[in-house]
Amino acid sequence: MFIKNLALTVTLSLAASVSLAAGTFDGPFAHLGSNLANTQEDVSNLVGPGTTTFSAKARWVGQVGAGFSHAFGLFNLAASAYYVLDDQDAMEASFSTPYGVNAVNSKLKNTRGISIEPGVYLNPSTLIYLKLGYISATRTLNTSLLGSRDDSFHGSTVGLGAKYAFTPAIYGIAEAQQGQFRALTMDGVAIKPNSQTIFLGTGYKF
Repeated sequence: MFIKNLALTVTLSLAASVSLAAGTFDGPFAHLGSNLANTQEDVSNLVGPGTTTFSAKARWVGQVGAGFSHAFGLFNLAASAYYVLDDQDAMEASFSTPYGVNAVNSKLKNTRGISIEPGVYLNPSTLIYLKLGYISATRTLNTSLLGSRDDSFHGSTVGLGAKYAFTPAIYGIAEAQQGQFRALTMDGVAIKPNSQTIFLGTGYKF
């Protein structure tokens, strides 16, 4: 009898936990926060065979996003879209030429993406999830000798995230994400930006 009662208690507790978890982040949501963005560029065949990696200082940039989430028991599936509000520094370098020193810098701007986020509830207030998505951005290259140009880059992202519910509507969010853009070849030189971001923000479930 004791074993049966214990099994019934455990079963009811698990069922209650699943029921509570299932509604925590269900529905449409929006978030606002800041990314610590670290961006580099891999440049191939710049001064001969091989790849050189250029980088710039990491900096905080704002981000907004929105999406929809739905639980299936302890499991969860969400889809979201986001937009980075600030430019991300990608490269700073200088090169000696017969015409003088050419100072070069590049930035990623209008960065936006979409992602699918399968996850699992650790408890009724805490959700962890995987982020798999698509990213696009405009790269602006500025040079002291040759002027500037804009190019569009597209790629994929993978990351991990967690949400913690403070109230039925307000939650905290933390995510780490790696973005890999497809290389673009210009005049025989292949350019491939990539970025690592850590996002911290606050979300609202409608």
